[in-house]
Amino acid sequence: VGTSYWERAGDYLQHFLKQKEAEKQRGPAKSAQQQQQQNSTTQLALSQKSTQPTSTMTTKTEKEQFLMFTRVLMKYLEQKDPDMHARAKAVIRECAEKNKRKEKGYESVTLAMQSRLKQTVGTSYWERAGDYLQHFLKQKEAEIQRRKAAAEEREAKAKLAKLKCDVDDHIALVEKQILLDQQAQLLMMQQSPFVFF
Repeated sequence: VGTSYWERAGDYLQHFLKQKEAEKQRGPAKSAQQQQQQNSTTQLALSQKSTQPTSTMTTKTEKEQFLMFTRVLMKYLEQKDPDMHARAKAVIRECAEKNKRKEKGYESVTLAMQSRLKQTVGTSYWERAGDYLQHFLKQKEAEIQRRKAAAEEREAKAKLAKLKCDVDDHIALVEKQILLDQQAQLLMMQQSPFVFF
């Protein structure tokens, strides 16, 4: 994933943080239904909710999701709690080093990092980062859908324009044929020995 992607993730995160601050200032808490929906969305996002790492985090997609989650978590901590950010960064570095040394329990750097990071940052930061990641992913999906719809609309317009050109060409051809037929009839009448009254 490129640098611009992560810069946009940071921008989305900052935007989301501003929205959350504005919601806090506005007042009323979320309804129970909204809170339940948010919680289920957060749980769906990643398998980061459990305190014990799951041995199923082996697929490339899951590792990519965890990497994305970790980047969002680190960006959030960098903005909200620099001390915790430094501790989390140290944990990540330590997990990577122990994995390189092939220490027991660190065979999967992703699983080890997941467990250690959650213990270090705590449930509150962990869940907030999950919420921000979900918000970012929803916005990204919406952007993809908007682009897809715009591309489909452009394609439909291009097809319609081509069809209009084809119809216009056909009409011009028919009109030309009619004109040629009329000229041929006129020519025949001029050459005909019969006089029409």
